[in-house]
Amino acid sequence: VGGLAVTTGLLDDQSRDVRRNAAWVIGTASRNVATVQAAALDLGVVNKLVQNLKIEDDVGTTKKLVLALNAVVQGLDAAEAKLVEIGGADVLNDLARDAVNGWRGAAVVEPADLCALQSKILTTATDLPALCGAGVVDVLLAPDCNTNIHREVKLLAFQSLSASCPALAARKAEWLTLLRLWLEEWGGAEAGSFENDLAGMAGRMLSL
Repeated sequence: VGGLAVTTGLLDDQSRDVRRNAAWVIGTASRNVATVQAAALDLGVVNKLVQNLKIEDDVGTTKKLVLALNAVVQGLDAAEAKLVEIGGADVLNDLARDAVNGWRGAAVVEPADLCALQSKILTTATDLPALCGAGVVDVLLAPDCNTNIHREVKLLAFQSLSASCPALAARKAEWLTLLRLWLEEWGGAEAGSFENDLAGMAGRMLSL
């Protein structure tokens, strides 16, 4: 806990590698450790992570910032309340739109890096449903990042958010169509396979 203030200060370093590593350290130290989460809240780490998510232009660093924010907030009611109070939902949804519609003016961004960022955004919204909004739903319904690994992340998000996210409810016809397409594709999957497990998840969602 003693080094948390110093590490948070490194989030403003000129080197993207330093910023990325600082975010990783904060996330690793905070996850499931209530004392570190409480200290992070007291030190203004939630505010700092949100502010940096508004301006960070390196995709890899942004992914680590999202992970750190999830780790600092998840399971600590006061931290989640603070995140909502300072507009964290708007920041995450703006970030989600950038991850789908073109990354913050960057000339070249590897598709795999954007897909990884999208997955972390969805995981965070799944863990913290209060953050779900139109941008998160855009990521959920985007046709890119369509491997079965990414589809699993999306299915978990659908399960968590379908009853609690008005923006997702408003586009129910679209996500039901998407699930039906996936289910059709997985129709011949062997019993016990990853695809068969995904088909089961999709089928349960369609039966609700």
